[in-house]
Amino acid sequence: MLNETTCSDSIGKSPSCRGKINNILVILPLLIISTAAGCRYENYNFDDRDLKTLHEKTFPISSGKELKLDVSMGDVMVTGWDKEEVYIKVLGNEKAKDKMEFEFNANANLVEVIARKEGSVFNWFGGNGISLRFEVKVPHRFNNKVYTSGGDIKISDITGTNTFKTSGGDV
Repeated sequence: MLNETTCSDSIGKSPSCRGKINNILVILPLLIISTAAGCRYENYNFDDRDLKTLHEKTFPISSGKELKLDVSMGDVMVTGWDKEEVYIKVLGNEKAKDKMEFEFNANANLVEVIARKEGSVFNWFGGNGISLRFEVKVPHRFNNKVYTSGGDIKISDITGTNTFKTSGGDV
């Protein structure tokens, strides 16, 4: 004989219903957390063929100076080279071209790149299909401050003071 209790009829008053409700209350947050942990910005899985050069800039600057790159999303690759200049190439898809604002500043001591998504804070979360990558070349001896809220950071062949932070990627 099948013994089945429906919790909707008992409104959670029977011991077996309370146990089922307690199990759901424990499992539901775990499910939400595990799903959120598996989510990443859409820009991680882009196909390079979909990316086009959005900006390409070169700034003359001496070794030992500083790069500050502060972007709301996107993968960042910073590589050292033998030139006394900073080269920045920003690649992105059409949505990045339409939805992102870019600012480039430079003086004798600093090259600064700022990239923010247009719109409200509520529109910022999730990327909305935006794919971005920043390819940067700096002199081998250079100080770097790189911040991205959603993307990987890769650094190679550089000595100096380096500060890196990502909220949703690998360093």
